[in-house]
Amino acid sequence: MAPGRALLALCLCTALAAASAYAPASKCEPKVGSPIMIGGGWNPVNDGQLPKQVWAPILAELKAKHSWSCGQLPVRAIQKACYQVTAGQSYQIVVILRCWTPKFSAIKVEAEVRVPLPTTPPLPVTLTSLKVLRRNPQPAVG
Repeated sequence: MAPGRALLALCLCTALAAASAYAPASKCEPKVGSPIMIGGGWNPVNDGQLPKQVWAPILAELKAKHSWSCGQLPVRAIQKACYQVTAGQSYQIVVILRCWTPKFSAIKVEAEVRVPLPTTPPLPVTLTSLKVLRRNPQPAVG
């Protein structure tokens, strides 16, 4: 094999290995070798730091397109959450929502919500993606 081709093959193999290490299913997954806080990247956030307005578009989409609704505010069990600073902030959340009325039901979703900067008139909070991962998952033990 010619030296140029060997180098090209080595570079391609290295790039493929790096791509698989840096391409987790969720943007909230830690990336090997990356610092916790990345400017322009996705950074961890806890439930108390999530703005309340992220939940309304998620619940509306679940009701409209997935026939899932709750007679009250569902109990949230956040499994992962992160944010990215954009022209506002984008949030990615993996959460199990549980509801006990009118009957028990639960749904695990991965959602991405964009909260714009404050403006006059205010811009809407936008659900940019929603994926149902599982319906009626078992409650976590622990």
